[in-house]
Amino acid sequence: MSQTKPRVEIKTLTAWRALWVAFIVLYHYQVAGFNDLTRCGVAFFFISSGFLSMWHYGERERIGWRSYVWRHARKIYPLHWLTLAVVLGLNYHFRGISEPASTIAANALLLQAFIPVKTVYYSINTLSWFLSALMFCYALFPLLIRLTRRLRLRYFALLVTVAAVTIAVVLSNVGVEVREYLYVCPVVRLLDFLIGMLLWRIVKAIDSVDNRKTISFGTATALELLPLILVAQALFLVNSSEQLKAVEDSVVWWLPMSALIVVASRLNRSEGAFGRLLLTPPLMFYGRCSFETYILQSAVAMSVAFFVFPLSSHFGLSLQSSPTLCYVVALAIAAPIAHKISLRCKR
Repeated sequence: MSQTKPRVEIKTLTAWRALWVAFIVLYHYQVAGFNDLTRCGVAFFFISSGFLSMWHYGERERIGWRSYVWRHARKIYPLHWLTLAVVLGLNYHFRGISEPASTIAANALLLQAFIPVKTVYYSINTLSWFLSALMFCYALFPLLIRLTRRLRLRYFALLVTVAAVTIAVVLSNVGVEVREYLYVCPVVRLLDFLIGMLLWRIVKAIDSVDNRKTISFGTATALELLPLILVAQALFLVNSSEQLKAVEDSVVWWLPMSALIVVASRLNRSEGAFGRLLLTPPLMFYGRCSFETYILQSAVAMSVAFFVFPLSSHFGLSLQSSPTLCYVVALAIAAPIAHKISLRCKR
């Protein structure tokens, strides 16, 4: 099996990354109205990570575990360690908060999300639980691709469906505290990643049937409406149905995000009206540094709170809280890191 799929960027997915990270960052900066979209965005990033891993590696005959994991680790760990050190330092200097050595070690190694204790998996840089779960998925990917290649598409889909139903049933029968941990648990989040891997297989099957036939602008626009309708429907349901509260963290977003990723990949380079609206230089630029913006957001927010806000009073300003300022600063720092350092890590 040779590599026939070129390493082509799916530009609309890059633009969607920009939007989902914007929702997530603004929610974490306590801007109201982004709670549900944040959960949706988290599902998008796990699913799209599985899909894009297959997009780039799915047709390679062999994937070296060491080279694959090292390629992702050198992008994730250095920036994670920098952020960890900044947050630790600021907490200690300004708040007098020190963390146990075991908690620091778990965070440094990105193992904190495996520990079902809230003060551990949400410790220090709270958002790094995502990196812990994502790195777990990347570490298993070379093994997962070998195992799933042996499965026919129908059996792979059946396996994922059974796992999804199982997770939904478990979430519906446990308490809030357990659901909160399952939200960050790497083993549970591995299912999102597997869904992404399955979606790539589905896209490949679709391509083999229609041989990438040209899709008209009108048809493309209609297809792009589907995931948007599904997202809107999911947002309505989770805010109107008590029965869905148990699965609102992940399960309800799997179908909308799957549809979005399949449509974006199938329409790559032949987008409809909505896809073309996304392909703007600012969204593309920000989408390519969205990962770095996510990692840096806590350190930036704390730095602004401890240094910028007090200093502003000396200039006659009364800045107490500014999500926009934090957001702009995080993006300004993330952009050169992404384009000067992270790009090199991908080579």
